[in-house]
Amino acid sequence: MKVIRIFCCLFLSVLFGAAYCHGFDGTDFKGIKKLAEKGDAEAQMKVGVMLSAGVGVEQDRLEGLKWYQKSAEQGYPEGEWNLAFVYIRGEIVPQDFKKALELMQKAAEAGLADAQYDLGMMYLQGLALPAPDQGKAEVWFRRASTQGHREAKRVLKELAAVSTAEQQKP
Repeated sequence: MKVIRIFCCLFLSVLFGAAYCHGFDGTDFKGIKKLAEKGDAEAQMKVGVMLSAGVGVEQDRLEGLKWYQKSAEQGYPEGEWNLAFVYIRGEIVPQDFKKALELMQKAAEAGLADAQYDLGMMYLQGLALPAPDQGKAEVWFRRASTQGHREAKRVLKELAAVSTAEQQKP
């Protein structure tokens, strides 16, 4: 159980800190915004990231939220993934783990390895669930792992080690 608590703390620190910059590739704001305004879901997500993080433009999280929503409404996995973090953090909208879980599930089912890993962490922690579900968590970690997600591979090894240790206890 101690290892699981450590994973939870690690996950939350990454979740709340690093998520703002996912999707930024150095594209200039004006150029990417023109594409976003034309309905390009990837560009909409990138505008959301840039505004939310204040990368290349003045930070405006509320405006960033609007662009994440536009991207997610088109079913763009990275848009859904980023929007899920807005609901997890609860800074601009009320914290809503259930909504975050729905969005994360969509992005994970679309094949986004980061979303598969994060969905696994949500299951492992029991966010938006009656209780943690390690079995479902492992399913998502395995899916992310098969795509080369290093953290998912590491978590699977740690969970296997804990499981083995628990089985060897008298």
